[in-house]
Amino acid sequence: MKKLFIIGGMGAGKSTARKALVEQGLPNIDLDQVGHDVLLWDTVKSELVETFGEDILGADGEIDRRALAAKAFVSPAETRKLNRITLPRIEEAFTDRVAELEAEGHKAVVVEHSVFKNRQTSLAYDADVVIAVLAPIDLRIERAVKSGWDETDVRRRIAQQITDADRIEASDVVFNNDGTPEEMRNKVLACEACGFESSLIRYEADVTEEELLACVDRLNRDEKVDGFIVQLPLPAHISEQKIIEAIDYRKDVDGFHPVNVGRMAIGLPCFISATPKGIMELLRRYHIETSGKKCVVLGRSNIVGKPMAQLMMQKHYGDATVTVCHSHSATLKEECRQADILIAAIGRPAFVTADMVKPGAVVIDVGTTRVPDASRPSGFRLQGDVDFDQVAPLCSYITPVPGGVGPMTICMLMMNTLAAGKKEIYP
Repeated sequence: MKKLFIIGGMGAGKSTARKALVEQGLPNIDLDQVGHDVLLWDTVKSELVETFGEDILGADGEIDRRALAAKAFVSPAETRKLNRITLPRIEEAFTDRVAELEAEGHKAVVVEHSVFKNRQTSLAYDADVVIAVLAPIDLRIERAVKSGWDETDVRRRIAQQITDADRIEASDVVFNNDGTPEEMRNKVLACEACGFESSLIRYEADVTEEELLACVDRLNRDEKVDGFIVQLPLPAHISEQKIIEAIDYRKDVDGFHPVNVGRMAIGLPCFISATPKGIMELLRRYHIETSGKKCVVLGRSNIVGKPMAQLMMQKHYGDATVTVCHSHSATLKEECRQADILIAAIGRPAFVTADMVKPGAVVIDVGTTRVPDASRPSGFRLQGDVDFDQVAPLCSYITPVPGGVGPMTICMLMMNTLAAGKKEIYP
């Protein structure tokens, strides 16, 4: 039976990743829950009371987990005492549950593992795949506090856990979960469905340009790496263009290298920037006519606006009359009102209003700005560049945010990566 272990620190988003795989029909074991169940065992309870004192018991006579945590996570020595009592019982219960699932005919199981140390000395010693879920420390603390934990307890627990560098070293696949749960879910499903092996190399904001260039060079020379991306934007002291140009264009699955940009402009095979490529695929899949249509691209970024305009002008699919508008366009509203296809990628939430849209137009919203929303557990929601409620009634087609262009961007990045691995574009 194949075992897929999901690891990560408190608040990183392990549960989100696990739920994404469970929704695909895989059974799961939450080792945290197994640990909670073990605390109900009389033998475990008596040993814990003997070790940490009777004040770890609640009014019902059962172990109060927060009271236990307050004592067990004050130092590595105290944590080791807890582990010596609980971990053998957790392994026993886990092994029994795996055997039950295998007897039921399941071929694989997803295991969420919070106290992972390494593959040699943890329950993941025989894991088929270890997936690490990472997130910035401040965001992890914020998430845990919002779920009801005391901030001091959270910081103490995190201090006792292994570092993200250790998790990366021990894992087969790495996901960076600094966005919404939906974004995390989509990344997990995309890589799981494609069978890709991925990893994350994280630097702090004070990384030097030389250090980043050296990392890019290592990845360029690593024959096991088919493709990679450098997450933008970069800190102000680093030249984004210098980093982009340093990437081997044959591994540039973002499609940002000048070689790929130039080849795209003249219609040669290349890696095309994922978001514009995803928009073109959306238009094709919905059989939206583009030839001879008036297309307005709102925004002129190198990542979306410029390549989008180039693709819409290409012969074959595209073949549109294209106008590029931006914040300094004197007749921006008038141009937008003439568009049969309006692609909004200006980065300003709810910028496109009803008075800017032609009735029956196709509206593609690329914007993803976080705006405060006290009703959401995260404290924010994603807002597109289009005022959806105003504009949607006018449109023949319109993409929502989230759930429209975003998933297509992920899909196209996967397609570029697959093409890189198969050497389809650059043998």
